[in-house]
Amino acid sequence: MNLRLLPTLFGLAIVVLLTVLRIADPYPLQVARDVGFDVYQRLKPRTGPAGPVRVLDIDEASLAQYGQWPWPRDLMARITDRLTALGAAAIGFDVIFAEPDRLSPKTLAALVPGLDAASMPDNDVTFATALAQSRSVVGFSLSPAAPPLVMPAKAGFAISGSDPKPSLPQVRGAVTPLPALQAAAAGFGGLSLETNESASAVRNLPLLWAAGDKLYPAFSIEALRLALGEGTIVALGDTTDANTAEGLKLGPFTIPTTADGNLVLYYRQPDPKLYVSADAILGEHWQDAAPLIAGEIVLIGTSASGLLDLHQTTLGTIVPGVSIHAEAIDQIVSGQFLTRADWVRGLEILAFVITGLLLVLVVLRLGPLAGLLVGGGLVAGIAAGGWLLFSSYGLLADVTFPVVGAILVYGAMVYFQFSISDRGRRAVRRAFSYYVATELLTEIEKNAGEIKLGGELREITVMFSDMRGFTSYTEKHTPHETLATLNALFGALGKQIVDRFGTID
Repeated sequence: MNLRLLPTLFGLAIVVLLTVLRIADPYPLQVARDVGFDVYQRLKPRTGPAGPVRVLDIDEASLAQYGQWPWPRDLMARITDRLTALGAAAIGFDVIFAEPDRLSPKTLAALVPGLDAASMPDNDVTFATALAQSRSVVGFSLSPAAPPLVMPAKAGFAISGSDPKPSLPQVRGAVTPLPALQAAAAGFGGLSLETNESASAVRNLPLLWAAGDKLYPAFSIEALRLALGEGTIVALGDTTDANTAEGLKLGPFTIPTTADGNLVLYYRQPDPKLYVSADAILGEHWQDAAPLIAGEIVLIGTSASGLLDLHQTTLGTIVPGVSIHAEAIDQIVSGQFLTRADWVRGLEILAFVITGLLLVLVVLRLGPLAGLLVGGGLVAGIAAGGWLLFSSYGLLADVTFPVVGAILVYGAMVYFQFSISDRGRRAVRRAFSYYVATELLTEIEKNAGEIKLGGELREITVMFSDMRGFTSYTEKHTPHETLATLNALFGALGKQIVDRFGTID
């Protein structure tokens, strides 16, 4: 192989290997990409007028006033009735009422011998009555150990394009509310924020769920549907028969999603005005809250840390899970979406390949400094392009891999060039060390810039040395004595020669 081609082949191999790695897209690359997208949102969070959504917060103050959670269902019925009276457009419960109310008088009476439990009021019936008289949503939550989801959806569904159900998150098992409560509510949707538990930020929210051949909306979509008075949700499948999702249509809103039916969340900075304490509705002056509730979608959840429903957003803030559903509704109403089209991935790979090949060419032809300047310009251009796509068009383009990949290519090429150069230098040093003193070689390498073609004229001394009568001396002395004499002679002469940068032959 021509050794001159070796650096070029090495650079091409690095670019090809990194390109294959990007196509494979292992988990560490996905994490780096997500973190890069988080940085975009922190630099430019969503802005604009707040949408028609409120969170009725079961906060620490409410728990201190009305007792520990779960509250009696007659208290939940009172909240529902008062929100309806105040003109809430829809009421959503980010709570699963999976078991009969343990604080219901009927339940307690059944535990006391001799009492007529049938004559006692049932809090669950009271709550179901309140739900039936309101536009309310109850929900289910994923649980692999739970029974399959068989409760029917309240929303109607139509499909445009290919059927996206195979690509949607599947409900293998679900914790559901009491059948009477589910039947009484006007809406029924998925409360889970993600398809699996994650310690990282919540970046995507499933808008559609599939359970066998049935579709279910997310909790946020169902609340918005009731507020709009719509009966049907249109699931938009792709037009290439790939059975993936492209979005959904709900009344006047067309909502783009990922291929698996997720909304890419675009957060706004936390707004204290989003929250209304449950105590404001349960208290004596509850009618004063009318300006905050009338015409609003009210989602009921908790920010109390002891109830363990707190999550991290891409902005680095910790918020209750119910507020993420509220963010989704607000984002849909505002029409500010983040998308990641298929062609963006190809653009990212192409940007890296072009950058990598240019760096290989520049480093080999013009040297590391030129490569650093060109690479810095390319990296800055890629970062600026990614930011422009995000800030102007809401397109999520990953700049982390092209940037890090360019740095790796540059570092590999510079190291390879240095290795070849260092190897050649050491080979020359070994060759000359047979003839020139090591100290002289070091001095030459240190002042290589001062070496002039043709050398320089100097007065030098050449000493020829021999040991007179050496043959007869060796005949009269043992080998050990001869060697000791030679060592003494060479040690004395050698020191003088080396001190003067001489060469011993």
